[in-house]
Amino acid sequence: MEGGIKKKNSIGCQNTTLSWYYCNSRETGLYYLNSRYYDPSIGRFINADDISYIQPTDINGLNLFAYCYNNPIMYVDPTGQFIISLLLTLGTLALSGIAVGIVGQLASDLVTSVMVGEFVFSSWEDYLGSAIGGAIGGMLSLIPGFGYAAAVIGGTIGTFAGLAIDKATGSNNMSWADIGIQTGISMGVNIVAGLFTAYLRIPGITKGSHSFTQVWKSGVTRLFKYGHTMHLKTAAKGFVSSLVSNFSESFLVGACLQGIIKALYILRNLEKVKS
Repeated sequence: MEGGIKKKNSIGCQNTTLSWYYCNSRETGLYYLNSRYYDPSIGRFINADDISYIQPTDINGLNLFAYCYNNPIMYVDPTGQFIISLLLTLGTLALSGIAVGIVGQLASDLVTSVMVGEFVFSSWEDYLGSAIGGAIGGMLSLIPGFGYAAAVIGGTIGTFAGLAIDKATGSNNMSWADIGIQTGISMGVNIVAGLFTAYLRIPGITKGSHSFTQVWKSGVTRLFKYGHTMHLKTAAKGFVSSLVSNFSESFLVGACLQGIIKALYILRNLEKVKS
């Protein structure tokens, strides 16, 4: 090493194409990362990211010379923009999952209320649990062909989280064994719900070669395979398609089925009281 730059006869200099699509310039000693240059002698990029990537609310969001949120051990950024695109993708799915979780809990309560004949609404803890389950399920739906499983996992986690939060806040006195049983029932219900919604498709949104879902999948493929940037328009289409995807349909049907079960349980207890 001379001045922090590899000698011309070193292996690193002879092999100009490095991991994660980085290229080493023999003439300048700089690394080209597809969108900007890195100088290993000073440990800094010599040019900044585009100002459109500024995120004032993030601790590293104002540093346009940063790389992988200053954590290259945990993250990779083939284009200099990958980590931002990845977070945008996960955030889109988590946000849509939260919406699906809350709407699912509301739908469950409405079904129960109609069957019982009076307003029956769950606690805020249950809604929070559904939001947590929806967010996790939404992010898991990023895995190709995992929409059905994501709904089962998200719905099950939502039930467990809601009951656990209820117990932690003192809203109920259920034992952990009972919580486990209820969680198991929830898993079974969500599995059945997935079978009903496995083939539901909406033309232009979740069905068709140019549907929102296909555009979203194409964007995700380019992101992970080639490190391309996820555009906001593509993310928006992903958000819309995820609201009516196999994941969300299964989640919502599962929530309604649980609303029916809850109503039957309430009606059964009312009959016992009357008798």
